[in-house]
Amino acid sequence: MIRVHRVTAWPHCRVTETELRLYRDDATVADYAPAEALTDSHYACVANGELIYHGDWQDRQVQYSDDLAFVHLPGEPITGAMIVEALVTAVIAYGIGLGINAIWGEPDVDNPFENAQSKTYSFDGIENTASSGLPIPIVYGTHVVGGNIVSVNLEGNNPYITGENFGNALDLVLALCEGEIDAVLETRINGNELSAYGARVTVEHNLGANYQSPLGGGGQFQLYSVGLELVNNPNGDPNDTTTWQGGPILDYQTNQSVDRVRFNVTHPRGLIYLNPTNGNSNPETTAFRVRYRLASAPTGVWSPWQNRFVTGNQIAPFTTVEELQLPSRDVYDVQIQNWKASPTSSAYHHDLFLDSITEVIDSDAQYPNVAHTRLRIEADRSASGSLPTITQTIRGRKIQKWDGLDADNPTFVDASPYNNPAWCALDLLLNARYGMGRWFDYTNVDLQSFKDWADYCDEQVDDGTGNLEARCTFDAVIDGDGNAWNTLLQIAATSRAMFVIVGDTIRVKVEKARQPVQLFTMANIKRDSWRQTWVSNKLRTTRVEVRYLNKDMDYLVDVEGIDDQDSLELGLPQRTTTIDRFGITRRSQAVREARFAMNLQKLTQTVEFEADLDAV
Repeated sequence: MIRVHRVTAWPHCRVTETELRLYRDDATVADYAPAEALTDSHYACVANGELIYHGDWQDRQVQYSDDLAFVHLPGEPITGAMIVEALVTAVIAYGIGLGINAIWGEPDVDNPFENAQSKTYSFDGIENTASSGLPIPIVYGTHVVGGNIVSVNLEGNNPYITGENFGNALDLVLALCEGEIDAVLETRINGNELSAYGARVTVEHNLGANYQSPLGGGGQFQLYSVGLELVNNPNGDPNDTTTWQGGPILDYQTNQSVDRVRFNVTHPRGLIYLNPTNGNSNPETTAFRVRYRLASAPTGVWSPWQNRFVTGNQIAPFTTVEELQLPSRDVYDVQIQNWKASPTSSAYHHDLFLDSITEVIDSDAQYPNVAHTRLRIEADRSASGSLPTITQTIRGRKIQKWDGLDADNPTFVDASPYNNPAWCALDLLLNARYGMGRWFDYTNVDLQSFKDWADYCDEQVDDGTGNLEARCTFDAVIDGDGNAWNTLLQIAATSRAMFVIVGDTIRVKVEKARQPVQLFTMANIKRDSWRQTWVSNKLRTTRVEVRYLNKDMDYLVDVEGIDDQDSLELGLPQRTTTIDRFGITRRSQAVREARFAMNLQKLTQTVEFEADLDAV
């Protein structure tokens, strides 16, 4: 759908009419313009903050969900840029409470807490996804993410390694977010720290550089049946290295160039010692060894033998998988040999069969500019059954900030710890890959106003416990299929800021105490235009609640509220307003924003007046 607004500029600057129109392929701004606007050069159009000159309406194609504001000014025809500048200047200088969005016709800001697609901002907690076509999240500051599973592979398990007699190994790759990020600070499995799993879990990370080495995982797996017994050696003593030769050698050549080979070994009678005297059981260990050489060098030197041991204490059949990592992708001759002496009685169960061989070609995917993680998890009692939930705390996008010296030839430097709302907004505004950088560059930005905003956010304030902290931070996961401009408005909302577009320049205004810059008196206010209104105490909000993700509660949804003490003393009924602050993760900041919003509710008096443009 397309929303079309009609906006009057004088005597009052306001939206007078809004209608929803069906979206049509290849439609232009002219197709949605009021009939009278097509031939009247006094009209200007603003589409999602973009100024469209009257003469360009036929060439500007409308996008799905665009907001189009058609503004008419009386008087001599003037350029679109002057119209926009006059409107914005009037709003700022008159201070009559008009939001800039009322002029631009911006769409309502999407609420991430009500976005069904988001796996971050939900009451179910942070989850993993496993779908194609999802937008790649953007992470600013420090936050927990779930990630999207891009490959998963299940392998057999070697009880000798895990100390358990059952299970499989899970090898998966998770795409996390846009890179390059600063660091992966912590990884958890089903809410547990990695230290709880010991050596059963291995983790590798790529931080999302433009070029990064593949982590492997995923790739191609081809299974080839073998079905041959690995026979024991009936002669000799394995402890006598001068005579022991092991069992017969089984030769195998890979069918293609591979990176790894997996030996799927079955134990048809289990792996156990059953004491024939008392019936007790004891663990039993079997052993085999493997080696390789290039198939292109049949007379070449074999690699050293690699011994593999499997220990078990069960009578039921099971399968284990042993992997042979090869030095490079090529075709190989491989040998495998039973290294266990023949049992002296049937009480020993350690038969070995080579059921099959899996040839593995690792994925070459680098996932450029995407931070991702590869985990290999050996299943045990603490990690088994369905796919586990993997969450990772990351310090997100490595963004830059203006050094504050030369706005005409700016230098941008590292903005660690990467969570100042101003610099996060600037990154989203200027990044051409995932932001609005295809339409804006630094020449369209009032860098000084962004720095002033950043300095305001960095100011140290009391955190409520006697310590100091930055006033405003933005720690968020942008994981919805949303509008970049909407997201910019959400970032601004966390720090009491708003964007003002003057001509083709984006400026920032912060709601804070400042010196008066304009004086209006009866000499420049139009006669009979003064209007003064009051809001009754019985109608205004008496409690404000801020909904946010609390980092001290593992980023679950939390609420902080502030009551108006005057209303409580007067016995007024509670009227609650809830505001969502996506990007706030600190309780102290949520409390400050609730108190600020509550104080705004106490401003019960508004004035409205008219003045000529030359009064500004």
